[in-house]
Amino acid sequence: MVRAEDVPAPVGHLMNVPALPWSSFHHSVVYSTDGLLYLWDGSYVWQQDGVGVDGFTQIGEVPGNMADAGPIRFSPDGTQFLLGNGAGGWGPMSGEEYHAGRLFGMPIGGAVLSQPLGDIDYHYDIATLPSQSTIAQPGQKFFINFGWENYMNDPKSWVSVFDAATGMN
Repeated sequence: MVRAEDVPAPVGHLMNVPALPWSSFHHSVVYSTDGLLYLWDGSYVWQQDGVGVDGFTQIGEVPGNMADAGPIRFSPDGTQFLLGNGAGGWGPMSGEEYHAGRLFGMPIGGAVLSQPLGDIDYHYDIATLPSQSTIAQPGQKFFINFGWENYMNDPKSWVSVFDAATGMN
């Protein structure tokens, strides 16, 4: 028998998650250090209206972007997001101007973005470099886990260092 005081508080349910754009199948999420949830759907960035609040406000947009949401990560100093188009959506072989692989930088307060910082096709995840890294300028660089065009049949992946300031991979 479990006593009532031993049962943890229920996890909140979010019912008012913004609808996805036609070009995406899911949201990518990240929590800020102050507990707010941020959503990236491949076209828009949404900020939770308050900790535990069941509502979101659009703070950013990448107009005309035609890709599923890839990863969303904060910069090491917490002032920006790195938004990825990931491996889904209109792939690099389609010849579309906006496709999977694009990486965008957005200030934490939001913005309308038009130009990607870089392009790493078939990327799956993004991690910040630790501040103690021996790699130069760790505050502007990210580890990017990426695959290749045959990822559906041969799931290999590699890790690259991406410089958000220069776009170099």
